[in-house]
Amino acid sequence: MSQSNPTHFFIFSLGPVQSFIAQARKAQDLYLGCRMVSDYCRYAALTFVQQGGIILFPEVSSASLTNRFVGTITLANVDTGETIGEKVAEAVQQRFKDEGLAVIKAALGGDIDPSQIKGLKEQLENHLQTYWIFSPYKEGSYAESYREAERIFGMSKHLRTPKALAYQGENADYGGFLQGFLGETGRKCIVDGERNVKVYRWSEQDQAQYKTADVLMRSKLFLNSRDEVVLVGKEKQDDAGPLVNINDVPPKFIQDGEGLSAVSLFKRCYKPDEIGGEAENQALWEALYKKSDFWKGKYSAKPYLQEIELPTTAKTALLDTLNRMEWKAADDGLENGRTKFKVLDERVKTARPEDFYNNYPKYRVEDEELYFEDNHTQSYFKKYNFEVGKLDEIKEAHREFKATLPKTEDCKVALHPYYALVALDIDGLGKHLQNIDKEGHEKTAEQLHQFAKEVTKLIEGGSKGRVLHAGGDDFLLMLNLHGLFELLGAIQTEWNRLNTGLTYSASIIIAHYKSPLTRAVQTTKAELKAVKTRFDADSKAGIACCFMAKSGAVSMSYFKQDNLNLLQELFQALQQGDYSPQFIFQFASNMETLGLGGETDVDEQEQLRNYALRELKRLLVRARDSSRVEKEAAVALGNRCSDLLFEQLRVGRTYFDLPNFLQFLKMAEMAAKHTNQWPQDTSK
Repeated sequence: MSQSNPTHFFIFSLGPVQSFIAQARKAQDLYLGCRMVSDYCRYAALTFVQQGGIILFPEVSSASLTNRFVGTITLANVDTGETIGEKVAEAVQQRFKDEGLAVIKAALGGDIDPSQIKGLKEQLENHLQTYWIFSPYKEGSYAESYREAERIFGMSKHLRTPKALAYQGENADYGGFLQGFLGETGRKCIVDGERNVKVYRWSEQDQAQYKTADVLMRSKLFLNSRDEVVLVGKEKQDDAGPLVNINDVPPKFIQDGEGLSAVSLFKRCYKPDEIGGEAENQALWEALYKKSDFWKGKYSAKPYLQEIELPTTAKTALLDTLNRMEWKAADDGLENGRTKFKVLDERVKTARPEDFYNNYPKYRVEDEELYFEDNHTQSYFKKYNFEVGKLDEIKEAHREFKATLPKTEDCKVALHPYYALVALDIDGLGKHLQNIDKEGHEKTAEQLHQFAKEVTKLIEGGSKGRVLHAGGDDFLLMLNLHGLFELLGAIQTEWNRLNTGLTYSASIIIAHYKSPLTRAVQTTKAELKAVKTRFDADSKAGIACCFMAKSGAVSMSYFKQDNLNLLQELFQALQQGDYSPQFIFQFASNMETLGLGGETDVDEQEQLRNYALRELKRLLVRARDSSRVEKEAAVALGNRCSDLLFEQLRVGRTYFDLPNFLQFLKMAEMAAKHTNQWPQDTSK
């Protein structure tokens, strides 16, 4: 390298990301997966700074980060760059392995050495993938140099050899497999489905069916070597393998009948780095500069307390109701409901056996599913370790509370089981960064940092939900349905206020609290990609809205952000009873009968669309509550649907995507059906 050009770009990323985050059985898994990606990317960035580098993008003091960063550094020679890159990657890999072992040891009570469990350390060592490159930075041609760096980085990600686990075949002593056998053989983790179970918690059914650890290992975990799994259960005289007393491990970490890999248990029990404010950020930087294993103090206490309060999917679905039941207002007519709820709430909180509360007094009992009557069965109580003898009194308290829920014209309340997952992603950020100078990079990083703070401020601290990830350029939010569209509108307003010159796309998944969380996350991400593709030629800025029923059925609609206000208007009109939702189904039936939609002749387009619009307005007039809505207002609402209806032309303007428009109407209807309507003058 020439001495006249000593400055280099450094681009670093770690993975896997999407699959790692989506592998979640509980909201706790999802949230902590996001936090781990942020913390480890920040750790890599700060390690780079320790080597003399400067971070350009993103703003590393943000609470959440993406899985990559860009920096610059002055290098004495090429060998120096390679040493620095390897040092950054090694620091992250080493922390993941060492912290994973520390977390697992702490979560299992502190007496088991997880490094002695065959294959456990190997799972941690083989998980993270790190990618990095250095590329010359030419003064005066910043954008061109950055584009070249991105090109080289993109190529480098395809040159890595996947890691493979081979510990079961080492020394040719495992079950007849040859030395060097690749892959694991045995029961797979219930969360990630990829790796072998390394920690398993006995259930009552296991005790009755398998009797001994040896039988459990062979018949359920499909393993012969007892030293491959830590069993969490009651002490047994006939078991000499690694075993932890069941009372030392909270069900929050691993539930009865769950088997987790080392990576999944690490993620579930991880304690995020403290970066909540400026003081904490500065303390974190100083700690990293002084000591590379600063994180060890997080797991030193015994017993280990994670102290993370995260709403379950059931609680998220009920957040507005639970908040109202705790909020005191004399003028909202809910006094009787609050009284009855206190009885139900107390019985739910004491539904576990007494020894449960004695053994795990420091942990929030995540029992919000008992607020839903479909879980009031003996089988459910037995499966999730509730006191069956308390079932009848919970049923009675639930009936009495439910009977108090108002069903008036201006206040319609039910215990709705649906919540929303929302993903946001900045459109074209990569191309934008490749065409701006250094000051532009720094400005964009600061704007995205501010946007992340504003989004967090809008959501946290109330009954709206929880920010799972807010990295500036991508977000993942778990939200209550009440006020969902208003919140999305407020986020849109904050983005427009920043005037970045960029747009973002969004994916909204309304899911049942019992829907598999992994599937909900994967659907959210897949639909975000789909809406970007659909509106790629139209500057993106689209929204995908999807409804995932308890049965697993999925329906979806795609539209531009400009129509978010229309969706909210339809939602409010249907929720308030201004219109009967029957007009949607009648409109769909009439259009199907006439064969509208699909491939059509270009010359017929305007005629067909105008006919569909006239029919929609006619049905809206018929479906209105004439005591609340004038005929002219119904016609005006139909006219406001015209732009969206006319946008449904695709594939060379010859394909009329009428089903997408129908799904838009149905999204408003389904959201209204599953959202509470509280009195306007007492909304919190």
